[in-house]
Amino acid sequence: MDIPVLDPRTKVDILREIADGASRGRFESGGGDGAFADVLFRRAGALNALPEALYGELVRMLGEDALEARPRMCFVRFDPSPGHGEPVRIPKGSRFRCDEDGRPEYETAEDICAVPSELKGVFYTEAGQSMVWKLDSSFGMPLFQSQEKGRELSGHSFRIADSRMLSVSGPCVIEIEFRQGDRQIQRHTAELLAEESFAKWSYFNGKNILPFASVRAEDGIVILEKDTDDRLCPDSSGDIGVSCKLGGPVDISIKNAYIRCLPSAPAPADAMAAGDVPVPGEGGYCFGRQPEAGDVFYIRSDSLFSKCGAEAELGFDLESRESTVYNGQPLYELGKPIIDKKDAVVIQPDEVFIQQLVWEYYNGEGWRAMDVSGTANPFDGKAGGDARLRFTVPEDISPVTVNFGRGYHIRARVVYVENHTTRFPKWIAPFVKGISCRWSYGERVPVNSLSAENNGQISVLRGYDRGGKPDFELCRVSGDEPRAVYMCFDSLPEACPLSLFLNMSIRSAKPVGLTVEGWTGERFEKLDIRDDTGGLTRNGCVMVNIRKNMPKAEFFGAGGAWLRLTTDVQPEPCPVAESIELNAVPALGRQMGTGNGSGDACCMSCSAENVSAIKLAPNGDSRSGTEEPARGIIRRGRRAVSARDFEELVRGNVSDLKAVKCFSGTDETGKSASGHVCLVLLGRDMSGRAADELCREACELICTRCDSALVSSGRLHVVPARLVDMNIDLLLRARGGYMTETAREEIVRAISEYIDSEHGIGEQVDLCELERRVRELESVDAVKGLNAEYSWPENGKQRYMPADAGLSSKFGAVKVGEINIALV
Repeated sequence: MDIPVLDPRTKVDILREIADGASRGRFESGGGDGAFADVLFRRAGALNALPEALYGELVRMLGEDALEARPRMCFVRFDPSPGHGEPVRIPKGSRFRCDEDGRPEYETAEDICAVPSELKGVFYTEAGQSMVWKLDSSFGMPLFQSQEKGRELSGHSFRIADSRMLSVSGPCVIEIEFRQGDRQIQRHTAELLAEESFAKWSYFNGKNILPFASVRAEDGIVILEKDTDDRLCPDSSGDIGVSCKLGGPVDISIKNAYIRCLPSAPAPADAMAAGDVPVPGEGGYCFGRQPEAGDVFYIRSDSLFSKCGAEAELGFDLESRESTVYNGQPLYELGKPIIDKKDAVVIQPDEVFIQQLVWEYYNGEGWRAMDVSGTANPFDGKAGGDARLRFTVPEDISPVTVNFGRGYHIRARVVYVENHTTRFPKWIAPFVKGISCRWSYGERVPVNSLSAENNGQISVLRGYDRGGKPDFELCRVSGDEPRAVYMCFDSLPEACPLSLFLNMSIRSAKPVGLTVEGWTGERFEKLDIRDDTGGLTRNGCVMVNIRKNMPKAEFFGAGGAWLRLTTDVQPEPCPVAESIELNAVPALGRQMGTGNGSGDACCMSCSAENVSAIKLAPNGDSRSGTEEPARGIIRRGRRAVSARDFEELVRGNVSDLKAVKCFSGTDETGKSASGHVCLVLLGRDMSGRAADELCREACELICTRCDSALVSSGRLHVVPARLVDMNIDLLLRARGGYMTETAREEIVRAISEYIDSEHGIGEQVDLCELERRVRELESVDAVKGLNAEYSWPENGKQRYMPADAGLSSKFGAVKVGEINIALV
């Protein structure tokens, strides 16, 4: 039996006590604090190293009864196997040892159910949630005081996003109407949001977040004015929007939000092209020097043509340029006898001009005719330099790629050219110097997206008819909640005790009463607990009895099942947790050899199934507690079969294998099935016959090495991975303004290497990392846009899903699909 330590303080504890004493004025702190701490720490180490006989003599000298030596003790955490969806019962007395060399064993002191839950985040709030912090275990987590190193989530802001409406460059005016039940309240809200001291409105121009030139309120409408020539650009979310940061919490509820954007002056078109020939900024021929039927002239304006339902007007700065091959010399008329040279006549060339054309837009499937008014044909040479084309932007207009530029386009297509068969043509070709774009809305339209963040909790309003739905909380004042630590879990099991191990670096001097509450869907309700931490005075477990299902909810921007920890009084000093561990249980040492019981690996010798690893946690009350976590494989008897064993067996013995992943507790469809094992294989060749042969070879290998009951009962499954194409659209700015074919191949190769080489089965592609790798290439100056989607066949149809939504199947393996690269 080992003896409890006489002085459990570490050097960090001693330094903290010195700093705390200096702040209280108990003694003067100087530059020798480190040396002083070294002396105290060595003295504590000398006391802890006393032999048992000297320890007993020291206790008797102090007038105390000799303490009986206690068994070595630690806390052990059990991790359920990945994919195992049910709690795993670990009975009392389950034994394990720290290595396989006969070192001292431990056995669990009580029953525990290892639940497959994950702690996603820990948050601390002051009373009334006036201040909110997200705690970070890498800095230590002060549980009941204002944070210094945690990430503060306090604040109130909202953002209006509408990529089509707010796609604008140059000076503009943005009108926003927050509709509420009462007109007078709406006017008051607009005036409040227009106060510079309370609301800070801003936009993103691609590099910086800039404020608007002016903000004012008129008759319940917030009006934002931008006087710069830069463009509103998408932020990290991929949407274009305007943001407002509020100076304090105020209850603001709205029924819906409406928006209208108007340019202060006409804006030039983004790009023009005569077929596949770009028209430069200084001007060029719309249809070439000799127009023909079928020629097209493309006009791009992301600002204008994305405004569905808006009244658009295009102003053309045109001139007609004439050209002919006839030199003006007299010619004889064909078929008339030649009598005298006087019969020769001068031929007047026929004017060849565009007599009929049609305006078209792209609707996502093809080019469709568009109704226009005003100067419907500005290219016939008769319109002059002030032609005006008017039309309503179609609701189904979609972006399209033209000459490596993806955006919103319309085009003019030549239908008929007058005198196109004449022998003596005089070509009248339109030459465009510039096109100005202007739009207007008759009334404001619902916003595409409105998101509000209040103390880290995000709520979203979509632009549609809300009907009788509850009001949207643009800003709210939190209720009178207590000072508390909130813990977010991905899920919590019903009718199962939950063990929370608090690994304390600083402990409360006096016991405090702990209360644990769980979110039931309407409020936090008190749960039955057993506190083994002595009121936060030592390391220990808090056993929480989860009586019923805990529904998921969203607080502070995190979603999951929630528990809340409160105390009856403020602990002194404030407890600091190095970590909060799940599925921990006390374990007592058994004298089975020499050594101190610490090690780098742990292995089970009891019948604990469906558990992949255990980890020792420091006890803090005994010299036998390990300071560093020790991991190991749970074994059944002398040799266990785990998911990793299946993977290593197949990886080393099956040819043409690229990747393998084993899912325990899963059938061949990916659904949870207790006792089943499913291996997913990814080969270098995944054609139908090659994939079947790969699975057959792996299945035959496994059947000779694993439990025959697993095979005979049909619980072993070997299936091929489901290939998912990732289609990528890149909008780049190249160095030097152009990009060679070699540079394009380099970009495609970098994307392919990242996706194919660094992602296995069921792994999501990190779009931020993908963008970073493209941005770091020498030929790329900047990445202006990256859109990615997953594509896969299903039931005879091709399915699509945005890449940021994640893989829909855990059996999926991502491979490179179509890559489109466009330049700005």
